[in-house]
Amino acid sequence: MSEKTTFLFGSSKKSFSFPVDFFPYRSFRGRYYTGIHDPIHVRCFYFQVQEERLLLLSMELGDLGDISVWQERISTLTGVPQDHIFLSVTHNHEAPHVSDDYHQDVVDVQKTQAFASLVLQATEAAVLQAVKTAQPANLGFGEGVCDIKVNRDYIINGRSIMAPNPHGISDKSVGVVKVVSTEGLILAYLVNYAVHGVVMFDSAQKDGGMLISGDLPGRVCSILEERHDGNVVAMFTSGAAGDQLPRYMAKRIVHDGKGGRLQVDAGASGWLLLEVQAENLADEVLRVAKQLKFYDGEPFIRAQQRVFTVLGQKKTERPMDVPEDYVFEDGDPVLMPLGVFFLGPFAFIGIPAEPVCSIGLEIKQSIPVKHVMLITHCNGSLSYISDEAGYRHKSFEAVVSHFKRGCGRETLVEGSVDMVSSLLPRERRPKDV
Repeated sequence: MSEKTTFLFGSSKKSFSFPVDFFPYRSFRGRYYTGIHDPIHVRCFYFQVQEERLLLLSMELGDLGDISVWQERISTLTGVPQDHIFLSVTHNHEAPHVSDDYHQDVVDVQKTQAFASLVLQATEAAVLQAVKTAQPANLGFGEGVCDIKVNRDYIINGRSIMAPNPHGISDKSVGVVKVVSTEGLILAYLVNYAVHGVVMFDSAQKDGGMLISGDLPGRVCSILEERHDGNVVAMFTSGAAGDQLPRYMAKRIVHDGKGGRLQVDAGASGWLLLEVQAENLADEVLRVAKQLKFYDGEPFIRAQQRVFTVLGQKKTERPMDVPEDYVFEDGDPVLMPLGVFFLGPFAFIGIPAEPVCSIGLEIKQSIPVKHVMLITHCNGSLSYISDEAGYRHKSFEAVVSHFKRGCGRETLVEGSVDMVSSLLPRERRPKDV
């Protein structure tokens, strides 16, 4: 009798290097960088079951630009089909961009292009290493709770402003996948949490500029890796974080006692805020990892990617100061690529945008599978997908969305459910673990 089939799993982590003359650097909308606080990375997970192969990558960046270029290069390099390649970013705001494909007004274009080449080189090396190190492994899925974030749409007189709203919708759940070798050695963690990577965003650190950092997502991964003496790879993916901010940020808004509001910069003290919140999240990941159950059924991989055409809207040029009589105007249709993959009974939905938390919860509740992760900023960057409340209150997420009112949410929810169902029909669905 042949041995039981298992997943083959490989992982890798590579840091992004910077040319010696890279700083000072002006990124999107003139954001000014003057140095590096901590390295930023690409992490890669490779999965294989017999002839089915899949790659999942996470980069500590804001976006990747034209995703087809990346998928084509990686597919050519590895032989993994493009529809089995899922490239995500943590949406880290303390990193250079790699392109201006999404019109972010990057200032230092030449430096951006040079950095993009270095990112691609590191990514190719990470992919090859992950494939090369593949070994038999088992997967487990668990979920916990961590309260280090808050809704950012604060409603005043029926209008939304970007400020902490502790009474707003906020999904505090933490998704955790743990990968162990057949000998029981921990190989990797996949962490999913819906929060912007902006603890240190726009905070003046050196000569009036920001410092490159992996921010909250990067630090969570580093802590998990450090606690295993560097013998594991921890990957962070962002959930439906369109309206979710870290609870504590270096640059914050305070009330002046006279009905006004001021923005205060904690400067270097902000790094302690980052460290404490990252430790809290890493601790919860490890707590969940100790208790989760492993899938002991027949392993399988299934993946699918589709492109949906969605009615669009025009974006405002004044997102932080829309007038009371602002009217949403129709725009050109938008192409929304969605991806779904299964690793055994565990479902993952790759979303090329930033849906707000309520939409993420709606998807989770609608998907007919027990364990599901929403990986946003995956295989594209289409800005925000707002709910009806956002359009009603003219929230930041609504006025800068590419999608016509209701259309982005409807396509995302219905498309996700349909794709999951088509990949795993009810009669073939394995028992919950």
